[in-house]
Amino acid sequence: MPYIDDRSCLDLYAGSGALGFEAVSRGAAKAVLVEKNPRAAKALRQNQQLIDAQHQIGVTTCAALQYLSTTSARFDLVFLDPPFATDELEKACYLLQKHGLIAPDGLIYLEHATDRDLVYLPENWCELKSAQRGGVRYTLYQMN
Repeated sequence: MPYIDDRSCLDLYAGSGALGFEAVSRGAAKAVLVEKNPRAAKALRQNQQLIDAQHQIGVTTCAALQYLSTTSARFDLVFLDPPFATDELEKACYLLQKHGLIAPDGLIYLEHATDRDLVYLPENWCELKSAQRGGVRYTLYQMN
């Protein structure tokens, strides 16, 4: 909660949009939800309209890595919760860093399977908090 207030957020693998919608409901200035599945993106847009959040929430229909390669937006808080069976987490971290998409002192929230070691994380990401529940590890980093 203290990390969200007035922040610009990116929910890169939006799915249901829970992380992005929740961030806005807790005081984030705006959130961009990226979802490659057109049906899921349509549902996100319907929910966006339902709560009248068109000015705070943007929905983009494309693959996460494509979005990171084409946007110039900078974010204060990034949520990364890709499908666990892919290697997209490290690729997304790399592209976020390479393209300078995280604001100075920005925060990055990662979720990944506990049985999977992260091969790549940028050196200037400092771990703030970490927890594990079942087979999922949750970690919050801050960019230094």
